[in-house]
Amino acid sequence: MHLSEIAVVFLTCPRTPSYLAQTLASFGLGDARVAGLHSVAVAVDAEDVGCAGELAGLERVRWVVRTAEESALVAGFAVHRRACASYSRALRLAEEAVAAGARGVLVCEDDVVFRNGWVGMLEDALGEMEGLGEFLLTLYSGRDHEEEALRRGRFYSSYVAAGFYGTQALFYTAGEVAPCREVVWRCGVETAEEPYDLLLKRRAISQQHLYTTRHSLVQHAGVVSTGLGWGHRSPSFERAWPEGMEGNLAW
Repeated sequence: MHLSEIAVVFLTCPRTPSYLAQTLASFGLGDARVAGLHSVAVAVDAEDVGCAGELAGLERVRWVVRTAEESALVAGFAVHRRACASYSRALRLAEEAVAAGARGVLVCEDDVVFRNGWVGMLEDALGEMEGLGEFLLTLYSGRDHEEEALRRGRFYSSYVAAGFYGTQALFYTAGEVAPCREVVWRCGVETAEEPYDLLLKRRAISQQHLYTTRHSLVQHAGVVSTGLGWGHRSPSFERAWPEGMEGNLAW
């Protein structure tokens, strides 16, 4: 998988202060390698576009504003159900990217900071994962996955699905996008059974295909809660990344 086959989708939620500008600035839109990605889209509410400051004018980013119909749908939802609807929106954009040729989609929340050089580190991990088939790869974890029993290579580890928490930056292979959106919509929006992170955990447990980058490539920066989480942080975000494997991406 090459950079030109990897799409990125951000989802936002209204909050004050907004973290979106900080998140996009750390993402590195001016970096030549980041610019080589398949596409970048942001599922955003109209009032949040302004929170991105000068970045809102970048042609590289596709801003997808919630429609009036979508706003009416979620107006009366409780917070967990509304969050599921927002995540389903993001996965719909991921489906569009897959239909346009992306072989993998990274879905990111709007309150993270990216590590310097993150895109090359993602390449390292994906290069080692050649031949695994369909999987989910988290670029963030509030847990430590360094122990030998979890390590699967120099750049990625198994993530025990029963303990999954934190959807700050989750990479989907193309075949995982539609099934994950289906479960979030059906069980999170239509029937409001669980928050979307627990629904994705359910999917990961059933498939046993959840992995994490060896060290987190993003850090959770949010301190203003939406009521869905706590102030979790990655313990591995600042650890030195092993020397990479440039060019090992043909999977």
